[in-house]
Amino acid sequence: MVIPPMDENLKQLLSVSNVSRVSMDKTLRKFTSHEEARAETYRYWRSRPSGERFEATWEISREMYTQYYRERGIPEYVEGSARSIARIQRPER
Repeated sequence: MVIPPMDENLKQLLSVSNVSRVSMDKTLRKFTSHEEARAETYRYWRSRPSGERFEATWEISREMYTQYYRERGIPEYVEGSARSIARIQRPER
């Protein structure tokens, strides 16, 4: 089964307060250990809005499924295999 790309309505729904995309600043950092690099990665993703984290996860998942099926010669999209997604916001505890 292939995960279809997100349509524009879903992207708009998931974007936090419809934040406009701006060019990304590029920073090169040198770490002295894998643990330090991993901790920085976690800090970065925790600083991002939940909608952005979800969108990044969705894109990575879609790319991995596409690669998996291409390697096996399976068609990327099979009619009727689309999934529905809903985001549920719960009140903070």
